[in-house]
Amino acid sequence: FMQKRNFDEMHDAEMLKKPPYEEGMGPWGAADERAMIRPLLAFAKAKPDAPFLAVMFAFAPHHPYNAPDGVAPLISADATLKKSQVRYFNSLNFADTAFGEILTALSEQGIVQNSILVVVGDHGEAFYEHAGNYNHPFFLYEENIHVPLMISVDGARPQTIERVTSHVDILPTVLDLLNLKH
Repeated sequence: FMQKRNFDEMHDAEMLKKPPYEEGMGPWGAADERAMIRPLLAFAKAKPDAPFLAVMFAFAPHHPYNAPDGVAPLISADATLKKSQVRYFNSLNFADTAFGEILTALSEQGIVQNSILVVVGDHGEAFYEHAGNYNHPFFLYEENIHVPLMISVDGARPQTIERVTSHVDILPTVLDLLNLKH
């Protein structure tokens, strides 16, 4: 999926299966997003004054919606939700928790300062709200296309953008923040 994207270095599931990173591996590779904390810190510290791009994927909120063993569920059961929705919300809760741990580790090392952090979902998730619409097939219903997007820049004031945006807007936004012509 990412191997042909011309990254200088890639820490994929095959690398993470080797010591000291072999914990937290699952069917999608790094099923425990926290497995990326140590490699990401090591990568960022290797060239402390060099700009870098790090791309990380959250695997937990993808079917079959797993969270690592020992993670307490946010929802144990809910009569208004399908079992797959309960698993999904619990996997989202775990991914949020893992992201918080990653962000804390980056902050403690001073990596977040002077950085642009972009957090974005690649797709929504459907649970038969419309006929034939489960998981994330190629429909344009709200549940398929509504995704999180957060851009954090040290010193910027928080704000919420209510209008419709597109992933295609991310690169020009980052280039503007870097004062680069696009």
